[in-house]
Amino acid sequence: MSVNTLVKDGLLTNINVPVKIVPVDAEIGEVHYNPGLARDPSGKVFIAIRSCITNQKEYRGVKHPLGYENFLHVGILKENSLELEGLKLVEPEAEYEGFQWGIEDIRLFWREDGLHGIGVIIPIDAGGHYKLRQAEILIDYEAGTYKLIKDHGRPFGHAEKNWSPSESPNPNFDFVYSPTQIVKDGEVIGEDNDLFIHNGTPLIPFEDGYLSIGHAVCAVLGERTYAQIALKFDAFGKLVGHSQFFHFNVGWREQLQETIEFVSGMVWADGKEGEELIVGLGVKDELLGLCRVPINKFKFEEYSDTTWYSWRWDTQPNREEISS
Repeated sequence: MSVNTLVKDGLLTNINVPVKIVPVDAEIGEVHYNPGLARDPSGKVFIAIRSCITNQKEYRGVKHPLGYENFLHVGILKENSLELEGLKLVEPEAEYEGFQWGIEDIRLFWREDGLHGIGVIIPIDAGGHYKLRQAEILIDYEAGTYKLIKDHGRPFGHAEKNWSPSESPNPNFDFVYSPTQIVKDGEVIGEDNDLFIHNGTPLIPFEDGYLSIGHAVCAVLGERTYAQIALKFDAFGKLVGHSQFFHFNVGWREQLQETIEFVSGMVWADGKEGEELIVGLGVKDELLGLCRVPINKFKFEEYSDTTWYSWRWDTQPNREEISS
């Protein structure tokens, strides 16, 4: 089975926009990917990049079962050229518990006190056991530091990844937890409709609510396969619409080997809502990709909890769901 077969079967749409693979001249790290994006009140677009050193076996005598260490680089995105400037390593102000392997897959968002990010930390005990948690940080770009705002822990009993903040504060929810659930005051509200769709980008204003891009992860003939989907939410964080599944045709290799395109950042291009998006993605867990996507690339349909079954790839032959 090939990518072309998936497209022919109607399970995936090639969105047909050029993706620029951006070289990253960073202080540290072997691979650089999964960017977060956020625009500040002056119109400047910040970019946060996950940088990794792989094959890290231990830290202060504690074995690392995943074998990598994360570093955070932050810079400014030049919108017209999709190039980076002022990229610098941003380090924690103190030794925060759970941050010994860094913070990964930062989603950026702006608040009154400055540039925030929420991402995954991986506390590891002496036995090598780990439990993924979400932590929120405040980034001081000029100083090249960040401080912990809140360790959200594991309030819901399982590995915590992919919480989506809104681009600006919303009194109705703190984060979108899954496409059909929100987090408000430390509590999950809403029903998990088992969509097997995970959050991706922060929510940005769109029409009378919000827009984000999420992803689905499946195994096709044993290989990990990512697909993207645009999601529409109302002002209360309720899922109301979605696009087709799509891909960028950049993370795909022959014979479906590690077909990873992970969208993690998005802003309106030039600050003009409803026209064109700047999208940031990690490619093959190795590379930084950036592109511009006209909003008319998405064909939205209304979401209904009675129609979500048609989204499930694992109802198709030779497909099975895996989570990420």
